[in-house]
Amino acid sequence: ELLLVQILSIMTTTKSECSVCCEDYTTVQVISSVCGHNDLCSTCIKRHIEAELNTKGSEIQVRCPKSRCTIELTYDDVKRLAPKELFDRYDTLLLRAAIRKLQDFRWCKAPKCGSGQEHTTGDNLPIITCEACSAKSCFTHDVPWHIGLTCDEFSEQLQTKDYAANRAYYERHTKPCPKCKMSIEKNSGCDHMSCRCGYEFCWLCLGDYETIRKKVKSSDLCNVVLPIDLNSMLGLRNHMYSTLENSKMSKNNALDRLNLIQDHLSQPTGSIDLANERSNASFNVEHMNWLFCGSKDFAKALSDAYQMIQRDPDLYIPGGHSFDMTQPQQRELVQRQALRYQRVHETLKDPLLRRALEIAMCLYSEAFSMKIYVHNTLFRQSIEFFGTKEQQDEWMDDVLNWRIIGCFAMTELGHSSFIRGLETTATYDRIHDEFIINSPTLTATKWWIGMAGQTATHTVAICQTIIDSENYGINWFVVPMRDRKTGHLLPGVTAGDLGAKYGRHGLDSGWIQFSNVRIPRKNMLMKWSKVTEDGKYIPPQNPAIAYTPLIGERLTVLSGTQNALGRALAIACRYGCVRRQSADDGQIMNYQTHYVRLVPCVASIYVINIVDRAIKIQWEELIKQIHTNQAEFLKNVTDVHALSSGLKGTITWWGSEMFERCRRSLGGHAYSAYNAIGPAIGDWGVTTTGGGDNFVLLQQTARYLISSYEKMVQGKQLSGSVEYFNNIKQFSKIVKKDLSVTWNNNQISLIRLSELHSFRYCLSEYIQGISKYQNSIPEFQNLCPILTKLGQLWSIHLIYESLKEFLEEGYFGKEQANIVKNAYFRMCKELRKEIIPLVDAWGYPDFILQAPLGKFDGDVYKEYFNTVRAAPNCVGVPSYWKDYIKPFTDP
Repeated sequence: ELLLVQILSIMTTTKSECSVCCEDYTTVQVISSVCGHNDLCSTCIKRHIEAELNTKGSEIQVRCPKSRCTIELTYDDVKRLAPKELFDRYDTLLLRAAIRKLQDFRWCKAPKCGSGQEHTTGDNLPIITCEACSAKSCFTHDVPWHIGLTCDEFSEQLQTKDYAANRAYYERHTKPCPKCKMSIEKNSGCDHMSCRCGYEFCWLCLGDYETIRKKVKSSDLCNVVLPIDLNSMLGLRNHMYSTLENSKMSKNNALDRLNLIQDHLSQPTGSIDLANERSNASFNVEHMNWLFCGSKDFAKALSDAYQMIQRDPDLYIPGGHSFDMTQPQQRELVQRQALRYQRVHETLKDPLLRRALEIAMCLYSEAFSMKIYVHNTLFRQSIEFFGTKEQQDEWMDDVLNWRIIGCFAMTELGHSSFIRGLETTATYDRIHDEFIINSPTLTATKWWIGMAGQTATHTVAICQTIIDSENYGINWFVVPMRDRKTGHLLPGVTAGDLGAKYGRHGLDSGWIQFSNVRIPRKNMLMKWSKVTEDGKYIPPQNPAIAYTPLIGERLTVLSGTQNALGRALAIACRYGCVRRQSADDGQIMNYQTHYVRLVPCVASIYVINIVDRAIKIQWEELIKQIHTNQAEFLKNVTDVHALSSGLKGTITWWGSEMFERCRRSLGGHAYSAYNAIGPAIGDWGVTTTGGGDNFVLLQQTARYLISSYEKMVQGKQLSGSVEYFNNIKQFSKIVKKDLSVTWNNNQISLIRLSELHSFRYCLSEYIQGISKYQNSIPEFQNLCPILTKLGQLWSIHLIYESLKEFLEEGYFGKEQANIVKNAYFRMCKELRKEIIPLVDAWGYPDFILQAPLGKFDGDVYKEYFNTVRAAPNCVGVPSYWKDYIKPFTDP
């Protein structure tokens, strides 16, 4: 043992000179092969193995790197000497070489399948059915099955003059292997080609794939190609011309081939352009996806959920979109999805996957999202928040399992954000121990109530509480609406659908009227306020508690914005990097008018993502205080309420502006519903008015800010979102005695005050969020530089958009304004090069985007045309031709 230790000590300290690179290396670094040579450093051995794999093709041999040595390294030698990634490639090539020796083995021809199998019946029964994906292929010809043709007929067709004359097909769909010159056909899939000779190359540029792999920063190599440009393709054309001129081919044939290449140059270059864009990433896109999703595990769960949707015929939308469906068809689709979702959700044991499936489905359909939100958030959480333990025990099991389907009846035909003014009444009948629910006027009709039109069996209705003709204010009541077996409305309840809407056509938004509907007293949710059997009203400790659920509702706009706008931006940015006016023009994304529109929007999504995560934690802590420390809750709830109103108004208006930028960036194609931007704008419209008009909500925030200002002037310390007021040293006196006059004369300024306060809060939380990532896992630490740039851009964007105010108030002079403007344009240009990696990191699959122009692979025009071509009544004579067109054309 002592001798071994001494030998090891000598080996680890002895330096030798590598016979290849002449660099010193430690002896122990070299692991001797069977031939005994050990005078090469490990770096040179690794390079040698890599070179052997790149050049030996189908031989798959790795010889000893020592000059003139013919000994082949063993499998174990390569495993010890090569890095894992290189050894995995070596192992794969050996497997392929072994498979090639199996005469009956065939690879599946279906795109992205990657499976293969032996077919022992040979040419006698030539149809191969893939055991993995069920795709059919031909054993004899090793191609996808030639439907409608026998093998003999297909062979004959291959020999016909018509087929031989169609050189364009071969020129477009086949290329020679750069090593063995065998023609290879690319049916579909990625551009990573593997020839039977063992050589791997890029379909687009015919370059060595190993070289490409080193240059591309991606964990999914099959979706990446080596960036090339049109000049490279022109060089290829010139090389071909020289080659053809020197060959024995006729000049006409040479010109034919040149024309084919020229024709290829005029084709859309979307796949190449997006590959170029993806190679510009200064960060790891996969790690950014983990951060955007919250964690690596949840990113994986979300990916699994996407696959579940695509494979489930009741969750997946037939044809890939619902734009051509009628309203009844969309209603049925969404309810079918809701039923199937609930059934699948019940079977899932993994809580991450359960949550991921809900988010994935909400991303897939805004109508589905609202249906789930109305039941799970507005209705269920109202019972959880306002209901006593006894009430929750009575209802929650049915609610959780959808045996009771609920809606939330707050807004009325004549009232929305002014909750104190709601007209629906709940009058207590002491004799029968019941409340009588009534809609006393037309304007008291509950209006814009999601799921009230056709679906909901119960509602939580906000009503004025009347006892002995005295109004004790609003409270929350559970009111049955429909028979759970038949779906018919119950006595005294009149409800209907609101009909045609701007968006979310799959959601049955409705109206409700109550006429002497009797409910038990226990149907009043009585955790905070109560009515006793003898008619005594016990109010809550603080009236603010009644509005607490509305805070959570308003805060959901943050996640809603990043999801809805994220999808729109992914479409707009990819199209902007694919679209060219002609082959000689650059991408439209390179024009300042284009990237300045979109880059700040992309930055804002990252800001909102981090802020959303932070404020959810804050909200959850506040909810806990209701049960553990009500005094602390009442101290903090006012600030969070004001903040939620400001964020809801500010972020949804910003979202509307972003949507419009996306729409304009698609040009005329945005007018097509098939590119998803128009329908998404329709779906988005409700967010700026639902649950209260933004002008009203922002004034709530402004009142809180003015009140906080007054406290600061009085010398009180402020906390929460207005803590920064404590740092302000000088104020001009803006609060006057007649506040109502001041208020009405300055509403526009007060709205702007609320917006800037909300933006400042977002930036403050974003900065804190980044600082946490700096001390997080290494994968997130490495993302901080790009996240910092995104935050800086959005900050300067807000200043740029507010230059008018800065100049008017004298904070900036002309020179400072120019500095801001120039810095803004410079940062937009700098981040423009990373715009595709940044939107890719959000991880939205093509089927979620539902827009041909947003395809990940950049092949947008073919998909767009095929979508339009498949539309109902796309071609053919219309049914009204005879009655209304023929009289013109054939009188």
